[in-house]
Amino acid sequence: MEEHRIGLDIRDLQLQLRLGCEGRRLVLHDGKAPVDTWIRGDSAEFLCLAQRREDPDTLFFQRRLLIEGNTELGLGIKNLLDSIDWNELPQGFRWGLKLADRISPATAG
Repeated sequence: MEEHRIGLDIRDLQLQLRLGCEGRRLVLHDGKAPVDTWIRGDSAEFLCLAQRREDPDTLFFQRRLLIEGNTELGLGIKNLLDSIDWNELPQGFRWGLKLADRISPATAG
């Protein structure tokens, strides 16, 4: 991702995040920064992806998550997300995902 930016468009929350890498750190850019690739979807799909409740390929093939722009970069990001061992992420991050899942009306029921 060095020298590239991706955008996450969480449509039902009307939230757009622009991310890049500086060194080995993930950086959040301002709302006017251009992006190479957008990944778009609703919060429920992003939670499914983050919590590994559904296979990333399923989310993309069913068009519940969309990649627009530089699709090669987008697919690389998807594969990176798929390779992360989420159990090794900080406990606070995992706790935040569980909390978001419990309070999200999109995943209730």
